[in-house]
Amino acid sequence: MDYSKRLITDVQITGLQQHEGYDGTTVSGSVRLQLSAHDGNEFGPTATIELATDLTGNATFQDVERQLLVAALGVLGRLAALSPKDAHAELQKSRFRQYLSKTP
Repeated sequence: MDYSKRLITDVQITGLQQHEGYDGTTVSGSVRLQLSAHDGNEFGPTATIELATDLTGNATFQDVERQLLVAALGVLGRLAALSPKDAHAELQKSRFRQYLSKTP
């Protein structure tokens, strides 16, 4: 399918949480992007990406949103680079890992 002509109809960032760790502070959240449908209405396909990014001490809320958007676009770019054959191979590997015995 060709999605190149579809408009972005909604962008949301939700579930922001700050995490303190031994290597610094991160913030996690979900980025949801929605495209228009094939007929032009606003309720088309969506992609939700859950991720985390490093947080600097003086970051504003807008800085955090921008970091999460940039990171989400990076994830989408990586996924878009997969061929259908590669995506199917990754699906098979994930299924295999899911059904592996959990005992040593």
